[in-house]
Amino acid sequence: MKISSRGRYALRVMIDLAEHDDGAYIPMKEVAQRQDISLKYLEKILPLLVAGKLVEGIHGKGGGYRLTRAPKDYPIGEILRLTEGDLAPVACLECNAEQCVRTADCRTLPMWSELNRRVNEYLDSVTIGDLMKQ
Repeated sequence: MKISSRGRYALRVMIDLAEHDDGAYIPMKEVAQRQDISLKYLEKILPLLVAGKLVEGIHGKGGGYRLTRAPKDYPIGEILRLTEGDLAPVACLECNAEQCVRTADCRTLPMWSELNRRVNEYLDSVTIGDLMKQ
């Protein structure tokens, strides 16, 4: 599993929105400047976060984005699964994967399954609120 820049930047955006939350919508341009992320790239990330109902946004004057819940209520795993898709370490453990013909005899499947469980459990135990404290 390798987290892409989309996933890493989504986390930075979420932390930025949390740290600058005063109840108002925060312009995407401000987030882009503070995080040194191109506006063009943010225009690809923020719609994913809106579609996943992690943030809400409005267009026009006074528009921007804001969180839909408290930072402590955003598990990192949820954000990464939204932006990265599945976090499974091997294809056979991905959501909706066809069952491998070797599943019954696979010596490595228990190891990959446990790794997948631990990674997801850990990422679901850390929140945006936790990362704000660091």
